[in-house]
Amino acid sequence: MLTREKNELLTRVGPGQPAGELLRRYWHPVCPVQELSSEQPTRFVRILGEDLVLFLDKSGRAGLIQDHCSNRGASLLYGRVEERGIACAYHGWLYDTQGSCLETPAEPADSNFYLTVRIRAYPVQRFVGLYWAYLGPEPAPVIPKYDVWVRKDGRRDITVHPRLDCNWLHPQPRRGERATTSSEPDPDGL
Repeated sequence: MLTREKNELLTRVGPGQPAGELLRRYWHPVCPVQELSSEQPTRFVRILGEDLVLFLDKSGRAGLIQDHCSNRGASLLYGRVEERGIACAYHGWLYDTQGSCLETPAEPADSNFYLTVRIRAYPVQRFVGLYWAYLGPEPAPVIPKYDVWVRKDGRRDITVHPRLDCNWLHPQPRRGERATTSSEPDPDGL
């Protein structure tokens, strides 16, 4: 049995927490590839104590950025996806997949204010039918190519469980909740 202090040490995963800093040094699956498309280009992601938005811009690049715009704090989940990134629905500030602000429409035409604005962004990679995110310090490591992930004989099943309101150490599904399973061919061709 863990003491209360040891339990807190192991289960707090927010930024700056010991367990959170450790877990940020690994790639985490954040979304099946099928759940992000040009028809549904944004998805809310809560991982390691952070509220983020996964989006697919019109150029096909995936980005994972903080949920709130730095201008007025509006959720970027409802932003307008464009060729170069995602624009806040409130004032139209445009962010790219790296978190850099590309446009601040309400500023004067000759203003370079947008160059000083940046939001939290994390690397995203598409691999084995999932989008993966790395929330740790740069440089990001390579996603390990474990044999069960990259073998070409057989098929890959992706099971998505309902959201669990718990910590990573003590997950228990609620009664009556079921997982959804996809056994489609691998969209990455691996």
